[in-house]
Amino acid sequence: MPDKKVIDFKNLISIKMENKDSVINEYNSYIKIIYSEENDIQIKFGQKNEWLSKDEIFITGYKKEFGIDSPFLSSYKILFVKLNGKYTDRILQKRFIIRGKQKIILKEIIDEFSRYSLSLNSEISPLMIKSMFELFFLGILRDNLRIERVRKSSKSNDAIINTVIDYLKENIDKELRFLEIVKIVGLSSTGLKNLFKEYTGMGVMKYFNYLKIEKSKTMLCDGEFNVTQISNALGYDSIHYFSRQFKNFTGVSPTQYIREMTSQP
Repeated sequence: MPDKKVIDFKNLISIKMENKDSVINEYNSYIKIIYSEENDIQIKFGQKNEWLSKDEIFITGYKKEFGIDSPFLSSYKILFVKLNGKYTDRILQKRFIIRGKQKIILKEIIDEFSRYSLSLNSEISPLMIKSMFELFFLGILRDNLRIERVRKSSKSNDAIINTVIDYLKENIDKELRFLEIVKIVGLSSTGLKNLFKEYTGMGVMKYFNYLKIEKSKTMLCDGEFNVTQISNALGYDSIHYFSRQFKNFTGVSPTQYIREMTSQP
């Protein structure tokens, strides 16, 4: 009996395209590839949530109903596929950044499926889709193996994450650049992005903004500083940008937050 293939793509059954909140309850036995094309979306698997940023995918074998929230009305796609192979488990329940060649391949798969749906008598399209999908998944698997090698380096994952978070906290009053942080831990940009997001559910810079907003909430409640002073103290070069970030994380503006806090008994 021949060895099981590394990645063995069987079928792409459907593609769902959305730009609003949705509930996914079809094709439960299939693997789902959730692709965020624009801003952040949130996937809700029961009690566990996953955030996806632009040009990220999440591959899941989750067999129950789940929800997807698109707070910014961002476009996203869900591809329902049947997939076997001895390394399939290595890519399930994981998030991946896609860019360059992989992004092009995924677009070609989606375009080819659309053409095939309009002409079901085509014998070529399924073969092309299979070929492109296996190439796409092999690229994903290769990237995943790279991340696993990073995990076996002299620094443990916990130490890397703690180093980054400590650095962010120490510089919460400054405006940092991602490349500064990359140099500190000695990883590649992609390696740090994937590792940090796996641990925290956010990108490094989004987490940095999260820390700033949490700090600003404490300062607002203390009442010693106004919104402009807090914005400056946390390294924002614009009160408008600070207010926008604050609303992204809390759902309200800084002034609304103050009113809500002061109105509570």
